[in-house]
Parts: sequence; C-alpha cells; structure tokens
Amino acid sequence: MPDHARTDGGVFLSYAREDADAARRIAEALRGFGIEVWFDQNELRGGDAWDATIRKRIKECALFLPIVSAQTQARAEGYFRREWKLAIDRTHDMAAGRAFIIPVVIDDTAEADAEVPEEFMKLQWTRLAQGEPTPDFVARVKGLLAKPRRPALRPDLPKPPTLPPMLKQAALARKAAAAGAAPAAPERKSGIPAWMWMLIAVVVFMGVAVAIFVLRPKASAPAGVESSALSVERSAAPAKPAERAPSSVALAKDDKSIAVLPFENLSDNKDNAYFADGVHEDLLTDLAQISDLKVIARTSVMEYRGTTKKIQEIARELGVAYVLEGSVRRAGNRVRVVCQLIDGRTGQHVLAPDPYDRDLADIFAIQSELARTIAATLQAALAPSEADRLARAPTKNLAAYDLYLKSKDIYGSVVDWRSKIDQTQPLLESALQYDPKFAQAWAQLGTLHLSAYNRFDQTETRRMAAQRAIDRARELDPDDPAIMALRVNYDIDVRDLDGAASLAAELSRRFPTQAVTYHVLARLSNRQGRPSEALENYRRARDLDPRNAAILDSLASTYIVARHYDEAIAVRRAQVDLEPRNLRSATQLALLPFHATGSEREMEALLQRLPPDPGFSDPSLVAIRASWAGITGDLRGFIRLWEQSGPNWRIADGPENLAIGQALVLDGQAARARPILEKERERFRARVATRPDVADNWFSLAMTFALLGDKAGAAETWKKMEAAIPPQEIRGSRRVLFLAWTGEKDLALDELARCLAGKAGVPPNVHMIRRSIDWRPLQGDPRFEALLNDPKNNAPLF
Repeated sequence: MPDHARTDGGVFLSYAREDADAARRIAEALRGFGIEVWFDQNELRGGDAWDATIRKRIKECALFLPIVSAQTQARAEGYFRREWKLAIDRTHDMAAGRAFIIPVVIDDTAEADAEVPEEFMKLQWTRLAQGEPTPDFVARVKGLLAKPRRPALRPDLPKPPTLPPMLKQAALARKAAAAGAAPAAPERKSGIPAWMWMLIAVVVFMGVAVAIFVLRPKASAPAGVESSALSVERSAAPAKPAERAPSSVALAKDDKSIAVLPFENLSDNKDNAYFADGVHEDLLTDLAQISDLKVIARTSVMEYRGTTKKIQEIARELGVAYVLEGSVRRAGNRVRVVCQLIDGRTGQHVLAPDPYDRDLADIFAIQSELARTIAATLQAALAPSEADRLARAPTKNLAAYDLYLKSKDIYGSVVDWRSKIDQTQPLLESALQYDPKFAQAWAQLGTLHLSAYNRFDQTETRRMAAQRAIDRARELDPDDPAIMALRVNYDIDVRDLDGAASLAAELSRRFPTQAVTYHVLARLSNRQGRPSEALENYRRARDLDPRNAAILDSLASTYIVARHYDEAIAVRRAQVDLEPRNLRSATQLALLPFHATGSEREMEALLQRLPPDPGFSDPSLVAIRASWAGITGDLRGFIRLWEQSGPNWRIADGPENLAIGQALVLDGQAARARPILEKERERFRARVATRPDVADNWFSLAMTFALLGDKAGAAETWKKMEAAIPPQEIRGSRRVLFLAWTGEKDLALDELARCLAGKAGVPPNVHMIRRSIDWRPLQGDPRFEALLNDPKNNAPLF
C-alpha cells in the first residue's frame, strides 16, 4: 500500500525502481514540511486496478516530479515512462504558464543526452545529488504548491519550444546514434547561420567558465594546515555543484556551527536511557564527519542534560549558531526519534519537530537522515566520501549495538578503573561475538585494554590485547578519526613516537576540524619535548570542543608548565564550572595560587570545606590531605595520615608506599621504613621487567635503592634507565632528585639551575619544591634558596 492514502493537491514522485532510496529521501524531506507526497513503494506494479490508481493520482496531483538518473537512461522501457507520458498528456489540458512538471536529476546525467520526453527539455532541471533535498528545493516546492506559478524554463532557452539549432541537432544526432538509426536531416535554418551559432556557443561557454573561476569562493585553510596542501587535496576530488545546498548567500563557517543537546529518554523503561545516549552520540559522530560543519563535541554538551537554560544562552555559552534538541522513545521493536533545530540567535525553529517512527532496525538510517537534513539546512557541503560514510551503519546486529551502548554507559559512569574494565569488557566481547566486524566495539575494547595496561596491568598480554583490538578496528574502519587517534595514543603509550608522528600527520591532513586531532597532536608534542607546540594544539582542541573536561585538564597542565598562571586559573575555573562536584578539579584550582605566589590561603580554605572524614575512610579525601601535607613539608602530619587511614592510604600523585617509606627515613624511622621499601623495590623490579619503556618505573626502583642506602644498586639502576629511556624523559626533576638523594648535591643543583631555566626537562615549580618532603635533601642550601628566590625562575617560559 502507498505511504499516504490521500494526495489531492500534493506531489507525485515518479522514479525507476533502482532509484527508490533517493525517491524516499525526497519524499521524507517534503513530508517533514507538511507536503503531501504520493510515493509508491509497491514493487508489484501492473494490472488494470493499479494502472487506474496511477492515472488517478497523476490527474489529481499538483506537481509531478520525475526522477532522472543513469537508471532511467539505461531502461528504454519502464512503467515510469508511462507515468511521464501521462503527466505530459495532462499538461495539454492545463492553462498556459502553469508549473506542473519539475524534473529532478540525482546524478551526473547530462540534460542534452537524457532519454526523456522533449517536453522535459523545455524546463529548468533541479539537481539533487543522490536525492538529497536542499532547503531551497523544499522551499521552491512549497511555494509552487501555495501559489501556482509559471514553469521554470531553462536559462539557455529564450523560447519554450526551441533549442538552439546546433545544440538541438547534436542532441538528436546522439539519440539517433544510440538507437542505431541514421542521423536526422538537418533542419533548415533561417536568420542566423550555423557558424554564428558556433560562435555564440563558444562565447557563452567562455563567459560561464570565467564567471565560475572568478566568482567561486576560495576555501580557507583550517588553523595548522597549510593552504597549499588543502588546495591540492580539494582539487584532487572537487565537490560537485549538485552536492552543495544552493543559496543566494553562502553561510560562513561559524554560521554552520551546531550543538546537539543530550537526547531525552521518553521510553517507559527508564533503563533505556543508555540507548537514547547512544543515538545522541552516534548522531554527533555523523555530524562531526561533515568537514563543512562546526560541531561541538559530546563532552561539551552533556552538562546541559535536563537544563532549564534558554536556547540562546546555551548557544552563547557554546559559541554556536544552532542548537538541536531531541528525544528518543523505544518500545519493543519500534523507536521514535523527534528532533528540532533552533536558531541560537533568535530562538526560532529552523526545522520543526519531525517524528521518525520506524522499526528499531532503522535506527542508523534515522541518524543518517537527520545528519543529512541538518547539513542541508545549514548549507554545509557534503563531500562524496562524507556522504558514503553517512550511509554506512556501524553494525547490522541490534543485539551487538545494544551491548555496545551498555558498555559505553558503564564506562562513562563507573569511577574505579578496575571495576569499569571488569564490567565493560564482557559486554564488548559478547557484542563482538554477535558481530565480529563491529569496528566501534573493537575500538572500545582496545581503549579498555590500553587503559588497564597504563594503570594497573603492565603485562605483555594486556598490551597485545590492546594492539590487536585497535588494529582490528582500524582494519574495519580505516577512515574513522577517533580510531586513528586511538592508535596514535597507543603508539605514544608504548613509546613508538615515530609511528605516532606518522599517523598523527595523516590524521591532521585528513581531519583538520576535529578536536581529537589536536588533542593527540598536543600529547605527541609534549612527549617529544615541544611544550609550546603542545600548548597551541590544546588551544585548538579547546576551540573545537570548548567544554571537554579532558582537554581543559591538559590545557591547564600545559599552562602551568609554561608558568602562565593567570591562563591556567581561568581554564581550571572553567573545569570547576563544568564539573562543580568534581573534587579533583576544585583542588587543582585551589593549588594554582600556591604555584603562582606561594599563597596557602586558597588550599587551606578548601580543606576547611571538605566533608568530615573522622575515620579517614574516604581515599579521595585522604589523598588531598596527604598531598598537601607533603607539599608543605608537614612530615609528622603526613605520617599520621598514613597511620590513621590504613588501607585507604592514598596520595594524589602516588606512589603512596614509596612516599611513606621516604617520609619515615626522613623522620629517623629507617628500621620501620625498610620492609616497606624492600617490598616496593620488588614491586618496581617486576614493573621494570614488564614495562622497561616507562621512566617512572625505573626512577621509583632507583629511589628504593637510594632510600635503603644502597648507592651502588641505585647507580646501576640509573645506568640501565639511561640505556632504556630517551634522554629528554630522564633529565630534569627526576635527575635532580636522584642526585640529591644519592648525595651529589652540587650536580643536583647544577641540573636544577638548567631545569628552572627551561633547558633540561619539565621544570618544577619553585613554591612547590621550597618545602616539599621530596626535596628535603636540598632545602636550606644557600644556592638552592637563591635559585628559588630568583624571579625569572617562576616567570613564563614561552
């Protein structure tokens, strides 16, 4: 049965069955604006009853839209050709000047070669790449339905019945040749000779070519990408004019900016909230693939879940022109998605709510159609590769997709890393049993394994699991920027900086508008010892994803290293605004005045506001108090916290057991410290065996030897470290502390002077080391104090 039972005064879509998908897109776009559409989806055409129905619909419709394509070209016979003839026959009874037939071309089919009735050649054709409707097209159809107008004539036809003789004769000749017939005899021409028509054609062609060359907009290179590289890439695969939404005034990039707010879960089963979040995230991913759009990343919009703020306020905070709101209702095997696009400057609806009521299996088609509709509305050019990507579903297995979404929900909500990974890994492994080709599930599994490898399981088995999962994801989806960035992060974590740099360069070239690109570029720059370059990349990442907590954290840390304390305070304050209940963010903000001036007032005020924990049972609160005691040199308070907190003993920057062993040695309790330090020595020996590429493992092992009084063991460990770790990761604070704790104070102070000047590794903060327990061997030395009192040693480095 047809989609709509009543089409009086509406639109009749005529198409070859091979073009059904394109016809469906056009029909759904028009229906979204309240236009009645006859869109026959019954493939069993034929029979007297059906023929009568078609005739009736064509006789009653207000507009007839024949779809022209390579498919219609290839079919000399087809029911659509009967529909075309019926539409032409109807025009014979219409008043002159009434618009009725609107030919729509969905590919590169040339008008002059088209196998269509001659009447179609008299009209201006509309081109919609792959049947993607544009706002102008929909507006034109609505206008024609509201008030019938004269048909739009082709601009090269001054009179409806006449083609320029030479062009018409050439077209007839080509058609005759294709049909195997002899070319028609040339028409007798009066007035203008053939050579004059040739001259006119050449002049017109030259004029059009010059206009296109002079008037076409120049593409500007995104920040960090050379314009020459960009122009070469675009010239190699230029977007076709039909793929861009026509407009009299092109929108600037900032006018094509959008924030997609978290979707509301309207399902009766509130446990389906993870599904609504998954639809939201996938739509954001689809939109982010469109390079002509500026899309605020998911982390920056999640804080607006359930917000009562006005759309204009949200748009202003996020720096976007448009805001999309939506809801998802899931019931059994049906899903309903409703979205509305709002102009963030005026609060006016740009796209009114248009429900998608589909089978659950169509969820990916809904997301793709939404992304296309938004892109068309914002006049965003859609490159062929981007269109292809939007058409792809991440998986065809809904059970796999459901398990994947549940794993993502747990990953984002569980704090403890071991629990997070223990709960999500089985879900992802089950999803991959349902669909072994689910690239995003492989990528998420790789993320889990890499997180475990970096945090608590530094075994070769875990590393190989991470690599296999990430590489499988890349094999299945080599064009996903997030998967490419994940592989860059993996290479950085396993110290393959050459591999990371090569892939990061490709990521930057292919995805210059994605926040994840600049985030990994910044991380790589830091690892390569280029902090100023890292700072610039973090700034770019923040521009693209302004409320991403991870980006803000990295940016603030880099500002601190560069000693740009005012900027660091502003970023940390943004973090606190973003995560007002995040104690870690609040602590980092309170510490910044201490970094800048040595002020303790802000941290002390924070400690007074901490919730009471008389039993020292909360590891987070213990970690904050222990870190502050260590920084301010409160040796007895530090040891007392260890004694009182028992199994909840934590230090914000760890390792906590090595730190307490060090504190006990300083307090004259070497005997009490020995078993702790011996245990730590064996633990770090095991870590060095599994992760010899991690500088902290070697440094901590060397420090256990030093604190146990074994200088020879410490020196041997350091020598092995120098053979295993790049020099830039050894120099700086690690080398200063090692020399200080092994009694080489002069060498330690020489290294510290270079370090504070920015010439040897990451410099420590002068106020942090003035009283810190870690730096006790150097404190009180006149040269040490002089270095800390020199203003230039806390001035900005770059």
